[in-house]
Amino acid sequence: MTTRTRLALGALAALTLPLAACGGGDSEEAAPDTGETTTSVEAETDAVTLRGEFAPVPDAPAGAEEIGGVAEQVRTPEGATVTLTMFGLGPRVDYVAHLHTSPCDAPDPGGPHFKFDPNGDDMPPNEVHLTFTSDAVGSGFAVTEVDRPLPDGEALTVVVHEAGGEGDHHEPKLVCAEVG
Repeated sequence: MTTRTRLALGALAALTLPLAACGGGDSEEAAPDTGETTTSVEAETDAVTLRGEFAPVPDAPAGAEEIGGVAEQVRTPEGATVTLTMFGLGPRVDYVAHLHTSPCDAPDPGGPHFKFDPNGDDMPPNEVHLTFTSDAVGSGFAVTEVDRPLPDGEALTVVVHEAGGEGDHHEPKLVCAEVG
């Protein structure tokens, strides 16, 4: 087992252990290796946790097939926290992830960026961005909080791109995870 694989498995285990420790209650989970979205509802906090696994998008550049990880949204009536944990990235590379509005299997994987105001600005706080730099072995982690709830059925996916391009235009799309 390579160091990259051990680090990735450790990061994924850290994300899945809290759910395993919860036991019963009001939760609905897919099998961990299905690639399906996992949903968990915590009654005391009105929090809904949506989790999906990253998979390469069609026509992604060479090397994207090595990228994996987990994206998670924790939604509450007051706002949301979006987290991603990744492995298989290029070492010490800048990345940006956005919430998108379409499924990963859409003709344009993930579709356009999710915006709270569809006619508003392409930057936060109108969009949800996660920027990060991978570490020396190609692992990455990012978290952001938004102070308003994510509408059901609108922020469906997290898409990761290498940072770069003009303004907020980041291409190509590398991987996508369904979380909505």
